[in-house]
Amino acid sequence: MDITYIEHSSFAVETENNILIFDCYSENVPEFDNNKNIFVFSSHVHSDHFSMNIFKTFGKYKNVTYVLSNDIHRKYGRKYMEKHGVLPEVYEKIVFISANEKVSVNGIEVETLRSNDEGVAFIVKSDGKEIYHSGDLNDWVWQGEQEEINTRITKEYKTEIDKIKGRHFDAAFAVVDPRQKEDFYKGAYYLFENVTADIFIPMHFWNDDSVVDKLREHEKSEKFRDKIVSREIYTKKPYKISI
Repeated sequence: MDITYIEHSSFAVETENNILIFDCYSENVPEFDNNKNIFVFSSHVHSDHFSMNIFKTFGKYKNVTYVLSNDIHRKYGRKYMEKHGVLPEVYEKIVFISANEKVSVNGIEVETLRSNDEGVAFIVKSDGKEIYHSGDLNDWVWQGEQEEINTRITKEYKTEIDKIKGRHFDAAFAVVDPRQKEDFYKGAYYLFENVTADIFIPMHFWNDDSVVDKLREHEKSEKFRDKIVSREIYTKKPYKISI
């Protein structure tokens, strides 16, 4: 399995027969094998996770399927998409998915959790590999926010992660957002405590990859440190690792 970093929370995961592309909003993406099935996932409608550009960027591939969170459908319905250049035959390649849903999509298995921000987190099984991508599901604790709000957000986050407690993933992508300052590690840490993975991949760091070092060096990460990818990998574009 090969993993390529694209930008922010956007990654491509290549398994034997499939290429899974998560939360892509940039048109600056690498070329992919046109003989494989391409699955384009968008976890929610925020512009740093979804763009209408995906239909242009990936429309050239012969076997492409779009798996989009239902909040995208609520904001951009069929009429809107067709008005903005999404042809009817392309729209038919979209699978909209809700939170806490399990579906089979053209040979892969897709499961979702409910994000405590917008949309969903994805769990995808492809060619015997299992990947977790958090989207914007995170322990969004903010300094200066009312305590009861932070408490509610943390509870909502833990409720969702507890649904996958004890599971193993070949790769798990976790939000590590430097805007949360000293609370940046909390969502990732709770995930690391409750699941196992061959590799943990920080994301959503807004081009400030120094937070990856901070996560690896944090005392709470000691027993997971050898599973967390190093910061230097992000600086060598295209970032690509094989596991």
